[in-house]
Amino acid sequence: LYNTPYMDSLREKYFENILHENNCTVDSSDKDLIKAICNYLKNNSAPGHSYIEDEYGAYTGNDTNWSMLPNMSNDYVSVMVGGIGACSSYAELIGKYVSYLQENSFSETIKQVQMYGTGHTWNAIGLDTGTENELWYYTDALNGSYMIGYENSILSSNSSMFSYDSSIPKNDDGTYTVTLSDGSIVNLQGKDMSLDFNDTEGLCGDANDNGNVDVDDASVVLSYYAQKAAGLDVEGKEEFKNISNGDVDKNNEISVDDASFILSYYAKNAAGLNPTWDSILNSKTE
Repeated sequence: LYNTPYMDSLREKYFENILHENNCTVDSSDKDLIKAICNYLKNNSAPGHSYIEDEYGAYTGNDTNWSMLPNMSNDYVSVMVGGIGACSSYAELIGKYVSYLQENSFSETIKQVQMYGTGHTWNAIGLDTGTENELWYYTDALNGSYMIGYENSILSSNSSMFSYDSSIPKNDDGTYTVTLSDGSIVNLQGKDMSLDFNDTEGLCGDANDNGNVDVDDASVVLSYYAQKAAGLDVEGKEEFKNISNGDVDKNNEISVDDASFILSYYAKNAAGLNPTWDSILNSKTE
């Protein structure tokens, strides 16, 4: 069915569903449009390989019980249909998505190109290209690290990351220079120049800055709140350096409510409910 009208239709419906779930329209920003698919992939797919199986069971080859189908695993269809795939399938799917946005008038300023590191495929994503706000970001959908700079702390603190191309030159300002497929040269944003899902300062709820929102973040928030309430000096402590990410209700105060919101977000996300912070915060007033 590959490269057939059926698959083309399936791909369009797949992207339509992602945009609808995230309330995206032609008026949405480039950032929100990219956030939509990255959030969806994070919650609905996983790294892996596709295998051959028919009505007689698993195909046996190479003295194994399963025979990998490499072309499928490295194609965007593997992630789109099966929710599983290798790095190149994720990168290709991002490319198809950006093309869809361009062709359907969602954005004329979002651009992408597949890049290749050391045994790994990823994308460089340009937001608001051609404007004074143009920024290019490294995007690795397979590893769940989306709109981040090339040497962002999320990468350096995540031991499961692959090795990236060390030949890409680093500039004095912390950016990395890459040449795109059309020959143009752009600078990927450098260390600490993150563009995460919920704001431009850091991942909302990620109080310990490990790239995820989980129970540990709630613990950091509660610890900060308790120590401050006890009159202890919490400013400047290494464990609280990213505590501002824990202020999920944006009232400029770290409280027990913030910890509660984080736990609720984590629980709903773990249950596959794809929560948004707006839905979590609004549930308190309902």
